[in-house]
This record gives sequence, structure tokens and C-alpha cells, in this order.
Amino acid sequence: MEAVALDVYIMRFVAAMVGRGGPASKMSEWTEVLDEWAASFYEEASFASELRNMDEFRSLMQGVQGICVPGSYPALSTSSVLVTEWIDGEKLQAEPCPRARAVCTALLDAYLFQLLESGVMHADPHPGNLLLRPDGSICILDFGLMSRVTPTQQLQLIDFLAHLANDDWALVLRDMQVELGWEG
Repeated sequence: MEAVALDVYIMRFVAAMVGRGGPASKMSEWTEVLDEWAASFYEEASFASELRNMDEFRSLMQGVQGICVPGSYPALSTSSVLVTEWIDGEKLQAEPCPRARAVCTALLDAYLFQLLESGVMHADPHPGNLLLRPDGSICILDFGLMSRVTPTQQLQLIDFLAHLANDDWALVLRDMQVELGWEG
């Protein structure tokens, strides 16, 4: 962690120096982006944080059909080691999956639940973090990177999806620009 902290310090110093060559706002933009990235990086690298995230996520996802989250062993975990329940399964890969429809349905349900109901999202959903279990359920792994969606953002997304489903393109555009803050 000391080496990472030094690297972040050097990158921040360089970002500030580069920013001084232009408008002051550009300098603060670079350092703000770097600060946000560094905070996320340190949070993701913390096993204590990952353990808390995993336990919270498991509790929230209990009612979601077809999804599992490994149990944890806090008494055996340290700042250097995170001990979890062993889960039998195969990593999801690019090869065709005979249960693809069921897998996609379970993952869609899980991520809609996270986005629109719980507000706590697993933010690293790549094939290496998803196991297909023998019973057909999906086990989600790696809770170092999580995101949170506020209740206001959830309502804005629901409005956006409703307008999209109803082909109300004027409101879709308004939602994208005003409510969701997208430019273009």
C-alpha cells in the first residue's frame, strides 16, 4: 500500500502541475478525478470493506431468485486474507451456455433489483465474478467494487424506463439531459 500511495501522490502532483499550464478549473478537474479514483481504489483494496460489502449484499439479495452470495468467515479473515464459503460452479465464459436464458433472466432480475430497489450495486459484473452453480443459480463474487444509487436516482431511472417503454421520445430526451445528466 505504501508503493501505491506514493504512485498516487506522484500522479496527483503531476496532474496539479499539468493543470497549472491551463485554466485553474482544468487543474481541479484532473486532481478531483484522480482523488475520486484513488478513494475507490483504496476502498476496493480493503478486505475489511469487501467483507462488509459482501455481508450487506448477501442480506439484500436473499429474496432474489436464482442468485447466491457466498458466506463469510469474519473470525478467519484479516487485513491480508478474506475467507469465504467455497462455492461449486463454473465461471461464465463466452462459450454458449445451455441455460443461457435462465442465467440472463436471473442476472437481469438481480441487477434490476439492485438498481431500482436496494440501491446497492455490485459494480464489477464480469464473467470471472459470476459462477454458474450445478443447480442453475448464479453466484456473485468479489465485492471490492460497489456502487450506491440514491432513492432520487432510482425514481429518475424508473421515469426514464417508463417513458422509453411508452415511446415518449420527448420525455426520454428530457430524462437523459435533465434528470440523468447525460449530454449530447
